[in-house]
Amino acid sequence: MSTRPLPDNADPEFAPHWAGLREGRLLVPRCTGCGRHSWPPRPVCPVCHADQAEWSEVAGRGTVYSWTLVGHRTLPGFEPPYAVVLVETDAGVRLLGAFTADSGELRIGLPVTAVHQQADDAGTTLLAWAPAERTTHA
Repeated sequence: MSTRPLPDNADPEFAPHWAGLREGRLLVPRCTGCGRHSWPPRPVCPVCHADQAEWSEVAGRGTVYSWTLVGHRTLPGFEPPYAVVLVETDAGVRLLGAFTADSGELRIGLPVTAVHQQADDAGTTLLAWAPAERTTHA
């Protein structure tokens, strides 16, 4: 059992995202008016202000937009050092996640691919990122 605090994957606003991760898919809202993806989910599109969106599967690819190396223990179950990355996805949204490789490889613009990490026995799955050239598909 994980000692890490886990996300509230029962929150209805984010439920499709967590369900997608459990299935090995990356789902984000897409406006039905202009077709743009956005994150986080919101009641109106930040581009065209339409009030209808659908959850859309996107390719889990992008580049590192920013990152930080955590060097001290902040919460139980998160043993330093570890890296957290903000990824600009090919779908145009920025998503956070752990970086699964050696932090010495990190750089702005590094191509990365989504990795789905099971966090507990109940099926909670977290989004993480790995260098694109090292990612293998099962």
